[in-house]
This record gives sequence, C-alpha cells and structure tokens, in this order.
Amino acid sequence: MTINGRIYTCHFLRPAGGAAVVVDLKRFGRHIPGPLLIPWDHSKPHLGKVVQEYLVAHPEIHVEWLPPLSIADSDFRRCDRDRKALFVEQLSFFSVG
Repeated sequence: MTINGRIYTCHFLRPAGGAAVVVDLKRFGRHIPGPLLIPWDHSKPHLGKVVQEYLVAHPEIHVEWLPPLSIADSDFRRCDRDRKALFVEQLSFFSVG
C-alpha cells in the first residue's frame, strides 16, 4: 500500500520462501516511488531472517503486523485467496490455445 492509498499485491503459484519475498520487495521498490506500508500476517516467509535483514536496510518499507488469528487476518487471507484464484483463472484463460 502506498502513501496515497494505492494497493499492490503479489501472488505466488507455489509456496514462497523469504528469498522470493525479498525479490518482490525489490521489484516494488523499483516500480513504486516513496514509502510503502505492508500489512503482513505472521507467516514463515515474512518472519524469515533474509526478509527481516532487508527490511532493516530499507526503512522506507513499513510493516504493519496483523494480530494473530484476528478477524482482519482472516479477511486478509480470504481476500488473498480470492485474488489468487482469480489470477490463476485468468492465467489459465490466457494460457489455453
């Protein structure tokens, strides 16, 4: 989420580790100017050492940790699940043929 309220997402077709998260954080940094606010759950890739080291080195990225098992967390996960399903559906549509 940017300071002006734009929301960007990243989707992985397979489980992602910390290295993949850092690759996407770098990509966001190249394409989105200014500070970022990232609402994250407490999943292992987000808590990984490589991700935490990257965040320390990039203070323009602010992480807002969602409370464990909160309603917001379940809404966030449901939204993420629905977006991934739509992404895969669109990917399948464009891949056929």
